[in-house]
Amino acid sequence: MRARSPGHIGLMAHPVTPARDVALSLAPLPISVGIARRALSGRGLAPAIEHSVLLLTSEVVGNAVRHADLAPDEPILLRAQVSAGSVRVEVSDAGAGFDPSAVDSDGYAIKLLERLAERWGVECGDDGCHVWFEVGQRRGRFVRVD
Repeated sequence: MRARSPGHIGLMAHPVTPARDVALSLAPLPISVGIARRALSGRGLAPAIEHSVLLLTSEVVGNAVRHADLAPDEPILLRAQVSAGSVRVEVSDAGAGFDPSAVDSDGYAIKLLERLAERWGVECGDDGCHVWFEVGQRRGRFVRVD
């Protein structure tokens, strides 16, 4: 096994279902937000939910980068399960976590999760913090009526 330098972006994709599900290990760097978005793009997301899923993924990974206080060698883990009409995304890190009901912030992540996700949650413990969300076909961003 090769040693990695601090800040090395380890990108490991482990498809559970070929070309649909994603598992990534990301460095705690701002560039990881774009890497996470690109990893989910083109994975069979329904067009009606793709924008919402990518936006929420950006917010949750970005918050892990900004607020988890991770060392350069501590990864952010992204897992996504993509099915025909829905997606479940989980972002995990070794940070202390937070209580969403106690967050007093001008940020948008929790507001967006409440608005765009069908279900979401935060689970924090000795192994770190896990933020997850599910977006289904019903939560599509745009519905065009002609």
